[in-house]
Amino acid sequence: MEFKIEENLNQNGNMQKIYERYKEQYPDIVDYSDSEIEVIKDYLKSFIYMIRVNKHGYLHKMEKDFPTPKSYLYGGITNDIRKNLSRHQIDKYIKCIFVADYDTAKEVERYLGELGLDIGREGLKSAGNGGKAEGGDDDSRVVYIADKTLPGFVK
Repeated sequence: MEFKIEENLNQNGNMQKIYERYKEQYPDIVDYSDSEIEVIKDYLKSFIYMIRVNKHGYLHKMEKDFPTPKSYLYGGITNDIRKNLSRHQIDKYIKCIFVADYDTAKEVERYLGELGLDIGREGLKSAGNGGKAEGGDDDSRVVYIADKTLPGFVK
C-alpha cells in the first residue's frame, strides 16, 4: 500500500477510495469515517458489552461482575490490515472499523483502553502507538479489536 497516494486521495476529499482499499484488505471492515466520535464510542461500548455477555453468559449479573476484557480482548490501530493481522499471527479481527483520520483512531483506541481492553505496552499512554510502532505514520485509520485467546496470538 502506498501511503503517499492515500494522502493525495484524502486531500482531494476522496475518503471512499481509501476505504475501498481497506475493504479489499479486510471485507468485514465497517465505515465510520463520517461518524461523530461519540457515535463511534457508543457503538463500541455496546459491542464490547455484547461480547462480554456472549462470552460469559452473565445476563443476570451486574456489569461490574464481568471478568475484565483485558484478559481476552486487544484493541489497536493500523494503517495496513494484512501486515497487522500477520504481526498478531491471527487471520481475523472481532471488529474492524474505518475512521476519518489518525487523531480519531488514536482517540478511539484510547477509549477502548478505558473500556478495559488491552491496547498495548503501556496502556492508555501508548494509544496511537500501533500505527507508528510498525512503520506507519500518522495515516492509521483502522481501529480493530482482536481476540487474545486465539492460538498463537502475539501482542
